[in-house]
Amino acid sequence: MKHLDRNSLVIRILVLFMVFNLFSIIAVTFYMLQQDHNRVGKNIEASIGEIAMEKAEVISLTMRHVANETENLAMWASEYAILTEDYVLDPQYKRNQDGVLYRTSYGEIWEASHSCIFFPANVELTEEHIKMINSTELLEPVFQTMHQRFESYQWSYIATEEGLLRIFPYSEIDMFEPNHQQKGDPFYVVANKINNPARDTVWTKPYIDYMGTGWMISCSSPMYNGDEFLGVACTDVRIDTLQSMFLEDFRLSETGFAFLLDENGAIIYHPQFMPEGNQQGLLYLENIIENTSISEEYRQALQTMLNDDGIGMTSYSETLGTGGQKLIAYAPIESQNWKLAIEIDYDNYLARSKLQPSSLFIYIIIVIFVLTIFSAFLYQQYSRPITVLTKQAQKLAKGEFGTIESPSHFTEIRTLSEAFNTMSGEIEKYTGSLIQKNTEIESILNSIGGLLMIVSPGFKILTINESGKTALISPEHNPIGEPCYASFLGNNEPCKDCNLRKAINEKKPAYSRLAMKDEVISNSYYPILNENNEVVEIVVYSQRITKSVLMEKELLQTEKLAGIGQISSAIAHELKTPLAIIKGATYLLNAYTEKDGTKKIKETIRTISTTVEEAEKTVYNLLDYTGPGKEEREWIDIRKVINQILFLSNKERIQKNIQTEVLLSPMTMMYYGQIEPLKNILQNIISNAVKALQGEGKLTIAAYYVENETKLIIDIADDGPGITNAVMEKLFKPFFTTDKTGMGTGLGLWITKMMVDRMDGSICVSSDKEKGTVFSVMLPVKREVED
Repeated sequence: MKHLDRNSLVIRILVLFMVFNLFSIIAVTFYMLQQDHNRVGKNIEASIGEIAMEKAEVISLTMRHVANETENLAMWASEYAILTEDYVLDPQYKRNQDGVLYRTSYGEIWEASHSCIFFPANVELTEEHIKMINSTELLEPVFQTMHQRFESYQWSYIATEEGLLRIFPYSEIDMFEPNHQQKGDPFYVVANKINNPARDTVWTKPYIDYMGTGWMISCSSPMYNGDEFLGVACTDVRIDTLQSMFLEDFRLSETGFAFLLDENGAIIYHPQFMPEGNQQGLLYLENIIENTSISEEYRQALQTMLNDDGIGMTSYSETLGTGGQKLIAYAPIESQNWKLAIEIDYDNYLARSKLQPSSLFIYIIIVIFVLTIFSAFLYQQYSRPITVLTKQAQKLAKGEFGTIESPSHFTEIRTLSEAFNTMSGEIEKYTGSLIQKNTEIESILNSIGGLLMIVSPGFKILTINESGKTALISPEHNPIGEPCYASFLGNNEPCKDCNLRKAINEKKPAYSRLAMKDEVISNSYYPILNENNEVVEIVVYSQRITKSVLMEKELLQTEKLAGIGQISSAIAHELKTPLAIIKGATYLLNAYTEKDGTKKIKETIRTISTTVEEAEKTVYNLLDYTGPGKEEREWIDIRKVINQILFLSNKERIQKNIQTEVLLSPMTMMYYGQIEPLKNILQNIISNAVKALQGEGKLTIAAYYVENETKLIIDIADDGPGITNAVMEKLFKPFFTTDKTGMGTGLGLWITKMMVDRMDGSICVSSDKEKGTVFSVMLPVKREVED
């Protein structure tokens, strides 16, 4: 050391470092031995507590997803059951030798995308049963979408009150007795009208699957038509699947494991209490609290867990089996009365994790030896190794993981290099784990249909699912960190009526509907608050509801016509007898006065007879228009439909003194298609034309063939005030209305255009302030008549 500069900063740092470390290590070693036990214990509790909470959240989200899918299936099944009017049984449905009605298979590829049915042999097949069979067959696209979004579903099926069972995917049904009824099965009993008066979506306890696939839990959602209980829609998840997806990776040590209990202690899954038996429909009703094979300490710990509604920790001393201290971390499964618990052997885990005194003493001796022998040499080779390690640390900070060779042969530098390599490996491993967890969460988000994203109070996108990216102006562009109004609409500022502001200001959920690219969008905004009750993030969920709006509007129109039809039927019933009496009396009067009656009397009788015939024609014309339309295509008399619609608006046109002119070819003008959409299209346009004529005016309706009679054009013109260019641009947009009374929905012309498009036709409009407005509907005409 005599050749070294004693005033060197490096020397002084080395000497001070050596002295300080010698005293520090000796003093701290004994303190660490005392504190290590408590520290490791707290780390263990924190670690398993966080894992329990995290996995409970993932399981909760998955169970809610399954419940939502099952509710959606029940909704569609109920809707189809009400709307379907198909009473013809397809030949693919047959009775087998036991009398059971089943569906014929067309091979494995066909079975993967189709369902099967079971209908008991002892139940007579009626038209209502056939209707239900046909309506549930319409659910196959819903089944396929469910199983594509979540591959862990075992079965999805519909079970009705009449005994019908439709299962997806296709499977043989020979495991059922010919007269088997699902009313007594666990998945049906738990959701029926008696056990589930609130009509909630519920889960069964574990039971043996009827299809022979093992222990299962079922999510059941009841189906109703008003107060009439139709049956249940169900989704099955195997216990083995639940175990492999969420519970197997809980093993923190050789003795650690995870398990699921319900609120009363009934076992959903426990590796030490596995269900036995193979009887179809056998429920697993084992209650761990009532089990006599467990110790009293274990029972009390489990009871403490079940009595706690939140996240927590409990422990007990095992007097049976391996013995020792056991630690249980638990967390509730939201929307389920379940508890997820992780149990570990505390002593075993502590022994593996805490510091060993012998290792500390060896480390002290090595450090003293190394510091004493190599301190002089460190001065000459200090800068280069430290520089190399500093650069490696900088790379590590940037996320560039890797290993380096020691820049020096000295133990300290080599140890430091190894520590860097170890730290790099651990950080890389931890980063990979975080990426995997993030991928899992993203997968869950991406499995949700529609747009789901999280935005900041400044409207910047923080997270978005894959389905939501398809709605972006540039789907390939990454929108994270950019304003939502710019990414979706290309605007430079937030939308004026955006309910995102409302959710932020009121700190509660907000909802809105808007039109975008000929689609109706439903938006939901859910604010996330911090501990200071400040909005930090907002969850935005958006989905297309165009079909629902269309269906709602069409149902309202159908109900309206049905009401008119009922009134018309009642009027016709009341008028038929008086008209018949008058008609008969007229006939008698004509007969009595044929020889002796004057010319005036005969003219009066003819007038009465003509008036009665016109009244009968009017009543039957109204009944014909308001009657239920056929679903199949038919030949339609255009003149007849136009006259029927004009008849309904007679009162309003007379009150407004509107002249009406119908210009049709003398020949019969026919259109081949469905009559109801044509009625709705013409009625909407004619009704709008009548409303546009505030006072006196003229309504002109013309129909003619073009292009060698392959296309039919219907023009509806009025000489009203016309339509401005600004209104013309938005005329066929949903929710756009010029009705100042507040009665208009803004959906009439939009639905009209949608109907015309469905019929492979087109609609256009021209308007002039001086001449009025003309709506032209062009429809393809099928000239040849089918037998």
